[in-house]
Amino acid sequence: MTALTSDYTRQVVPEGRNHGTAVSTPHTSLACVQMSETLVTLLPFATYLAGSLGDTLTTYDWTGMAAADWPQRLEALTAKHELLVLGEPEPSFLARLLGRQPGCKAALQVSLPTLIVRQPRWPLERILLVVRADGRDGTAVSWAARLATASHAAVTLLAAVPSLPLMYGPHHHIRAGLDVLLTATTNAGGQLRTLARHVADCQIDGSLRLRRGEPAQQIRWEVAESNPDLIVLVADACSRWPHWLLDDLTLSLLRWIDRPVLITR
Repeated sequence: MTALTSDYTRQVVPEGRNHGTAVSTPHTSLACVQMSETLVTLLPFATYLAGSLGDTLTTYDWTGMAAADWPQRLEALTAKHELLVLGEPEPSFLARLLGRQPGCKAALQVSLPTLIVRQPRWPLERILLVVRADGRDGTAVSWAARLATASHAAVTLLAAVPSLPLMYGPHHHIRAGLDVLLTATTNAGGQLRTLARHVADCQIDGSLRLRRGEPAQQIRWEVAESNPDLIVLVADACSRWPHWLLDDLTLSLLRWIDRPVLITR
């Protein structure tokens, strides 16, 4: 078998489909939580999202509230809303590097999908959907599909999976190409095929992307190249653990990303 080592993209939506077909989705309630008065674009962005989705929007002004109270107050909102739109204070570079971002840590402790807003821009035109292909991507795919349908945005599914160990020897880890991964009789291959079909069924312009390197680096390269307006991914299984115990993919992304990130459960 020849090892394929370059990056790959595959279109997942057939050409010539009816672009006017929309997916029927339920109405939801959005909570816009303002934690810093300096993020003046938060409310207009949240208003745009609610209007696009046809959802209701409730705003909460928590400027001046102690950061220690945020997790409990955010969790209390889960009984009233289906999505949190969170505007946290802008952290310094050092605070991001050290993981000292109280807004992010509070968001990772709640059970609702949470959109952490940084330097928002709208209308949404490009959405990056990071998938793990491990069976946990369903909520991320559903939210990305809703937002893409409402805003007519294109979706890139980035298969952020580790390099596949092909058994050429104990020290040979060769990166398989997208075609190999999609046709392989593996759990990841089956999951990716299912996700691609879901995007196609939602009548969304989409492509499936595979990059070299480890997942965190794959996301960096894809963001630099495709310049998405929004990133959507499911939280790591252990994101509820104290952040110093595990440097998971979600926290790694939040340390450097400069645009909105929707974290689902």
